[in-house]
Amino acid sequence: AYCLSSGFNATEAQAPSPHVKPTNASLTEGDQPLCATDSLKGLSYTNAMAEGNGTKYVQAGGKSTSAGTHTDTKTISNRFHGCSMRRSNQSKNIDYAISTVAHQVHKLRSLAHNSTCKGTCNDTICQGKGIFVYDLPPKFNKEVLDGCAKIFPWMNFCGHLSNQGLGRLVHELGSNWYATNQFSLEPIFHSRIKNHPCRVLEEEKASLFYIPFYAGLNAMKGNSHNSPVHTKDQLGLELVEWMKTKKSWVKNQGRDHFIAVGTISWDLRRKTNGQGWGTNLLELNEMQNPIKLIIERQPWHSNDVGIPYPTNFHPTSDQDIISLQSKLSESKRKTLISFAGSGRPRMKKNIRRILIEECMRNSSVCTYLDCKLVDCVSPGTVAKLLMESEFCLQPPGDSPTRKSFFDSLVYGCIPVVFDPFTAHFQYSWHLPEDCRR
Repeated sequence: AYCLSSGFNATEAQAPSPHVKPTNASLTEGDQPLCATDSLKGLSYTNAMAEGNGTKYVQAGGKSTSAGTHTDTKTISNRFHGCSMRRSNQSKNIDYAISTVAHQVHKLRSLAHNSTCKGTCNDTICQGKGIFVYDLPPKFNKEVLDGCAKIFPWMNFCGHLSNQGLGRLVHELGSNWYATNQFSLEPIFHSRIKNHPCRVLEEEKASLFYIPFYAGLNAMKGNSHNSPVHTKDQLGLELVEWMKTKKSWVKNQGRDHFIAVGTISWDLRRKTNGQGWGTNLLELNEMQNPIKLIIERQPWHSNDVGIPYPTNFHPTSDQDIISLQSKLSESKRKTLISFAGSGRPRMKKNIRRILIEECMRNSSVCTYLDCKLVDCVSPGTVAKLLMESEFCLQPPGDSPTRKSFFDSLVYGCIPVVFDPFTAHFQYSWHLPEDCRR
């Protein structure tokens, strides 16, 4: 991915104190800054450009600093805060917050590096690493899918969850292409792990336990219907009580358990008992130990692990991937830059609006696909644009991450990101530590 830093403003971070355990953060565009903008101008990066084999970050004051490969949290922090300025307590807190996230991501990358098989993977990789899949009562997964028509009151979501979550087959793109929704990870993951070579059927043989609760789909239903808090939280509370009856859970208090979540972490982290967005599942004491594999992690939780949004391409063999690579290598990239999306007019610092205006003003090199006018959920039109584009803009939307980031990679278009929380601080198991690679 091509790294730009203009979308990240450190003053946006709800940074924890160095003396208090981090519990909450938000880097979306609509948040209020921590402190007066004029006291933190040096922390706002407004532009970036490629320079040699590195990336030059241009600060708001016009001075630049070259970013190199980072190996420790201090270096990572300095990448975003290399300017000379009088350091207030608030700016120190921001440095601390960024360093905390960077340190967590570095540890997650190290874990993935040490656990991934090298070369050809065979059955020996599963020795001592059995995965047990709980057979939960149907209300926690199957009945959530069966109620797909009622997840959203304005649409029938069942088509998006067909084919075990892959969605309908998109014939015009080929046999491995599906209209996969960005929130369909849970049934996809559940279906695939049931056929994983490391799956074991006896709890005693397992070292890892998967909880197939469709928490994201359940939360979306509660949010879209403005359900009362007790209704939104009920299924999660019942899950915890069910898990507490299992010896495998009690043995390590869930530390060797994990759950896959198909929505962003914030949708499951409501802290209040009053009305509010989302459920409180991931704020429950019992859910602090399990690992959460999630499409967008909460920055201050080290066992939130970001995993990619499901894309539209689902190969069944190595040859399917080779065929796609061959097709992409032959595709003509007629468009230098493209952006498929819509504006966010209610956001105070709206980088999307700026990019849309710039793109339309420079239509000879940039193509804008307005998703308010075109059905971008259906992959055909978007796929054509991305396959013909050299660079694909990936600004934050309702949250920092985008499914389109991974769609761009599949279509051979270089994603251009504006916020380190869009990808770099999210997907430590899948993206390199050096964001320039």
